[in-house]
Amino acid sequence: MKNSNKIVFLVALVLVFVQSCTGSKEIVLNESPDVEVIAPTWTEIMPGQEDGQKTIVVFLPVANEKEKYAVDSIYFLGYHQALTYKTKTSAGGGYQAIIVVGKDNNSVEPPYELTSNQALVSYLDAKKVRHYFRVSDIKKAESIFMP
Repeated sequence: MKNSNKIVFLVALVLVFVQSCTGSKEIVLNESPDVEVIAPTWTEIMPGQEDGQKTIVVFLPVANEKEKYAVDSIYFLGYHQALTYKTKTSAGGGYQAIIVVGKDNNSVEPPYELTSNQALVSYLDAKKVRHYFRVSDIKKAESIFMP
């Protein structure tokens, strides 16, 4: 009887350990981020030459860039790309991603479900824990055709 109690205790201990390890890798979706994205857009840039590469430029204007958000990448239209902060006007700036559309790019599945006009932004908090927030209503701007 003593051996069966020890086995039950060990199994319970192993289960708690496994659960704590897998629970710490949870992907956190921030439903109400402090970063306020205003009127996000995306633009297709079509090459003028046959060997040119089509690109997509995503711009997420922000009303209030937050230092505690180390924004680093975006999932959009099946692509995962780095974001950089750009100052566009005297009114402020935002995060920009330039996606090269091509044969070599494999479709990337984001950790959360997205619609065609949504993006998922990835950032690290002060404790270096990865979080995500959705950006909705991304409008397609007029395509640019290069000469």
